[in-house]
Amino acid sequence: MRILITTPHCLWPESRGAARRTLGIAYALAGHGHSVELLTPDRHSHNFSAFSDLSYSSYRSLGSAGHFWNPFFFRSLTRALEGGKDIAIAEFPYQSYPLTRLCSRFNVPLVYDAHNCEADRMRKLRGRAVGVLVGRSEAQMVSACQAVLCVSRSDQEMFISRYSHRPMLLPNGVDTRYFTPGLPDEELLARLGLTGKRVALYFGTFDYPPNRQALKRLLSLEWPRRQSGLPDTHLLIVGRNSTECTPTREGVIATGEVDDIAQYIRLANIVLVPLTEGGGTRLKIIEALACGQIVLSTPFGAMGLDNVQDKGVFCCEWNDFDTALNTLLGRPLKPGSNQGGRGWAENMDWLHLTANIDWAEFHCNSK
Repeated sequence: MRILITTPHCLWPESRGAARRTLGIAYALAGHGHSVELLTPDRHSHNFSAFSDLSYSSYRSLGSAGHFWNPFFFRSLTRALEGGKDIAIAEFPYQSYPLTRLCSRFNVPLVYDAHNCEADRMRKLRGRAVGVLVGRSEAQMVSACQAVLCVSRSDQEMFISRYSHRPMLLPNGVDTRYFTPGLPDEELLARLGLTGKRVALYFGTFDYPPNRQALKRLLSLEWPRRQSGLPDTHLLIVGRNSTECTPTREGVIATGEVDDIAQYIRLANIVLVPLTEGGGTRLKIIEALACGQIVLSTPFGAMGLDNVQDKGVFCCEWNDFDTALNTLLGRPLKPGSNQGGRGWAENMDWLHLTANIDWAEFHCNSK
């Protein structure tokens, strides 16, 4: 099949969870033999050498306002659809007007890949007015689409309540060929000043308010953590804007944005996810489990992930986080030793998840 995937967000570097979902689906569909074109606001030199049927084209970004209307996107989308596509997959609802109009003109079935119930997420993050604006775009997308995909059962229920529409479930996944267990890189540990130390890792993008709030909570704890007979545990913060958000202090190290997040995950003795707000399901937990790591999360942070409580994911409310962390740090916590978590993550590989959906049916049902 000839598949077009559109997004209002930059995809490279792959530092945002949203980008990793979009690219994970694209790589998997190309891996299944479909011809996939990404339409993105990136101007990026990228060689998809491993995927002969994966390509991308770009359009000029006009910032956040351009998510709703962008003539450059309109023209690029027109050219892409004129070239012939069997289905178009829209990431996020913001570009609903040009997508619904042009897909109807060219008789291309449209699929909405909902990373969240975006209207609800924006209402919580940006206020009621923004939530209403996004809700109108999302309602238009839902009503015009051949199918809606969502990441969790809770999001399914939210779409039913808000739009009287039950989406199909396509959970967040992981590339288990890239995120793998392995020994920590000793040279990297030395560069970070962590040789002989244990590592508690929190990673994400810190221009995102829920991640900044979670980081603030972690910084309120005592670092380094000291356990009798065990090496000190230092807090490692990895991701875009992490250095700007992290004060210089003993026991805490921030790296900024990195090219290879998997090698940093492999450094960890424990991965921390102290989130209490945000949207979607946390790719960081799935990626940590794929690397065989133990995770300590809030219940909100692990929301939407089924059957992970016995796979090395420990959950407690923030008020109990410090005590739970102390308890876990009393264990050996060897990096990459969580075999149960790795086994769970293998069932969440993007190739496996996308194979559960009959993409050709969307095209056939539109005729």
